[in-house]
Amino acid sequence: MKKESIVESSGYETLTTDELYSKLKSLEVDAQAQSRMSGPTPKSLALMSGPSSGGAANANPSVGYALSLIAAKEEELEALDDDQLCLLSNKFQRLCSNKMSRRRGDKLQCYECGKADHFIADCP
Repeated sequence: MKKESIVESSGYETLTTDELYSKLKSLEVDAQAQSRMSGPTPKSLALMSGPSSGGAANANPSVGYALSLIAAKEEELEALDDDQLCLLSNKFQRLCSNKMSRRRGDKLQCYECGKADHFIADCP
C-alpha cells in the first residue's frame, strides 16, 4: 500500500530521503489513526516538523511544509512552552491558509508591482 501510493504521486523519482521518510511516516500514521478510530481512547496527535534538509526543500516550496504526525502524550503537549505552542499554531494556520488559497485558484501577487508569486519584501 505504501509503495503504490508513493509511486503514483507525481515526481517520486526526485524525492530525497527526508521527503520519502516523511511521506512514509505520514502514511503509516494515517493507517494507524484509521485503525484506532474505533478504539476506546485515541492518543493525542501533534504536528511536529523535522529539521529541514536544505537544498531540495528550498527548490520546491510545498516540500517545506511537509509535516509528519507524531503520536504524543498529553504530558508532552503540556510541556511545550507558550512560545513553541504559538509558533506551532502560526505555522499550522499558514499551512492551512496556503492550501485554501490553492484550492480557490488565487494567484499570490505583490501589492507594490502586481507581479504574480512576488512579494513586497523582494520588490525593487
